[in-house]
Amino acid sequence: MNKILKIVGASVLVFLLMGACGNTWQEVGGRGVSDGMVSFCSIERSQDGYIYVAYKDQFSPPDCVPNPAVGHCGLGEISVIKWDGQDWNPVGEPRFSFPASFVSMQLYRDQPLVAFHDTQVNGQVSVMEFTGESWDYIGGQAGASDDVSYFVRLYVFQDQLFVSYIEEGSDMRASLRRWNGAFWEDVGERQFTPGPAHYLSVQMHNGMLYAAFKDGAQEGRVSVMLLSDGKWNYVGVPGFSLGEADFVNLTFMNGNPVVAYADYSLGGKLSAMQWNGTVWISLAEGVSEGVVNQLAVSELNGTLFAAFQDIRSEKNATDSITVMQYSEAKGWQTVGKPLFSGDAVDHVALFASESGIFTAFADNSVGNLLSVMRHELP
Repeated sequence: MNKILKIVGASVLVFLLMGACGNTWQEVGGRGVSDGMVSFCSIERSQDGYIYVAYKDQFSPPDCVPNPAVGHCGLGEISVIKWDGQDWNPVGEPRFSFPASFVSMQLYRDQPLVAFHDTQVNGQVSVMEFTGESWDYIGGQAGASDDVSYFVRLYVFQDQLFVSYIEEGSDMRASLRRWNGAFWEDVGERQFTPGPAHYLSVQMHNGMLYAAFKDGAQEGRVSVMLLSDGKWNYVGVPGFSLGEADFVNLTFMNGNPVVAYADYSLGGKLSAMQWNGTVWISLAEGVSEGVVNQLAVSELNGTLFAAFQDIRSEKNATDSITVMQYSEAKGWQTVGKPLFSGDAVDHVALFASESGIFTAFADNSVGNLLSVMRHELP
């Protein structure tokens, strides 16, 4: 009987997520679902179909007098909320951390974890997990890094936790650490990039770790490195993008690494390159209509999805979200309507799943509160 109820419940949840949206983007639970203004959004979907969003929450109590420079009283602690098919609900206490930036969330055994730049400990990296009742540190507060850290990202590879970041005291070089059950240990050399490494993005494929980043040693172009025998080495030529890049994202498509980014030699538009085993080949050279800001990518069944703030030059442009997709069979296409959020956005996050494409963002139309929208897959 319990098994039947679980199956029915999962079916109802999928139905509620899918709805009758056709080929349009739909709001998930309405616009402005957070208590306060948000930034550093991160979105994931659990195996049982629930949607989780983590973010820096700048909630202002009703009796506060906002600082005119920022328009809020919030300190910027982390909140995580969960969509159950009908409502958004907090996961544990809202604003459970100290003030934070560079918030990154993953699900580990279907429970959310967050890594972040922790201002309470001078910007070192802290990692916290939801135990079912409360949020607790993994490895202690500031346990995951030794210095002020930025571009923090959390990963789960082969049932292990990893966190990547760049450290201020090392001239912004990149490091990757793994939780070994007792402490956070370096994976390969610490501070392994030759120079500063912004927009660090790490993936694992067939047990091998890859890192993509904006390479300060290559005039800000994109480079990818591979960990082999404890050493990080470049994959192909370093600095292979046409020009300086921002918003670097690494994923895998059909077994090959793909990097998507905004290329400033192409007007800051969406570009992507794929490693074919010998050289980096172009998948896109400035394929977006507008300038790309806050790029997020996700791969599903051989299709690459890219969501971004689409900054266009025409009069009355809204600077809202566009999502594009790429497959070898169909090339590049826009997913649904371009600029579908209808107003300016920031801190865009994306997750692609069989039940749809989900994007979370700070929504200017509701005072930069959190909104989540979904597009049904055909």
